Amino acid sequence: MKERPILFSGEMVKAIIAWQKTQTRRLRGLNKINSNPDIHAKACQDGGGNWVFWYPDRPGLEEATKKLYPNGEGIPCPYGKVGDRLWVRETFCDNGGGEYEYKATSYSHAGSWSPSIHMPRRASRITLEVVSVRAERLQEITEEDAQSEGVKPLLPVADERYRPAFRNLWDQINGENSPWDLNPWVWVIGFKPVFMAIG
Repeated sequence: MKERPILFSGEMVKAIIAWQKTQTRRLRGLNKINSNPDIHAKACQDGGGNWVFWYPDRPGLEEATKKLYPNGEGIPCPYGKVGDRLWVRETFCDNGGGEYEYKATSYSHAGSWSPSIHMPRRASRITLEVVSVRAERLQEITEEDAQSEGVKPLLPVADERYRPAFRNLWDQINGENSPWDLNPWVWVIGFKPVFMAIG
């Protein structure tokens, strides 16, 4: 089991604490694939648990991938494998003496905040266990998966409430370089909290 840091916004931290967010989609490590995402039809795990992106799709591709790449020559997911852990980095304040405050759930702090990227491991109050990993195109997200992303639903559009909300969130964060309409490949990380210090 390995541990890795992962950044979340305050709203997503609140959703994790409320057990409303159990998935995240990330682009890291897929720049080469996303330079021309349409030429790849499917992503399959190789024999070492890494990912190979294929075109065209064909029956039996998963089994063939493991035979062709038995030693893990594909692209590793930078967020780990099933059973690994992710410690959450969020906006925080070090009050000294091992006391920390977190912007997502603080209602009285009047001082300055430290950006999430600077949070040390000892200050993290949330640890997640990776329960699933896959690679897929962004627009393959289902309504159920969009709900698992922790977004607040919008008024229904074609019987969907969560996918449009997720699309809006995605474009707010990634719209400049990898907007929804480009339909990039993403890592889909499913997780469950194994430690949360909320008080």
